[in-house]
Amino acid sequence: DGIANDANASENSIDSEVVNTDNEVDNIDDIDFEDNEIPFSNNLLRLPNNLYIWATMNSADQGVYPMDTGFKRRWEFEYVDVDLGERAMNVNFNNQSYDWNKIRKAINDVLVEMNVNEDKLMGAFFLKDSELNDFAVHFKYKVLMYLFEDVARQKRGMLFSKNYKRFSELCKDFVADGLDIFSGAFHNCLSKY
Repeated sequence: DGIANDANASENSIDSEVVNTDNEVDNIDDIDFEDNEIPFSNNLLRLPNNLYIWATMNSADQGVYPMDTGFKRRWEFEYVDVDLGERAMNVNFNNQSYDWNKIRKAINDVLVEMNVNEDKLMGAFFLKDSELNDFAVHFKYKVLMYLFEDVARQKRGMLFSKNYKRFSELCKDFVADGLDIFSGAFHNCLSKY
């Protein structure tokens, strides 16, 4: 099945093609869709030529098979920098104030030194704004778990101050010592920011 749009149609018009499930395509003019009306009936689906589908994807997601380059060529991709949209986001834990993005960037710097792929780095919105209100909890169960179980799994001793074997031990030390659970390399990177 396919759709061919009229190149002369204005961007706001509803001129379109009809896609028939029997592989027949019939032109129709001046389709008037009411608000919230689904343009579907009797095996026909009407799509306006100004319909765009936007999607995001994380190519590093382990539950997704790698996409064939031939398939990728048929789509438009736009790279989004891992730091896009970052801003100062102050958080408090262990009676101290920190900037979440400085912590995140320092962790990412260490991960880069560990040869971790860029698409596994933590982006500016790895933690939601709402999660920053209870930073210690979300940092422990979201950030530390991600680092421990996934990204730094093979090289924990490079990121953390010791080579933790159990996540529970890492969490216990985080509650007691805060950011001191991280290696000297992390603290060197953090001091740059």
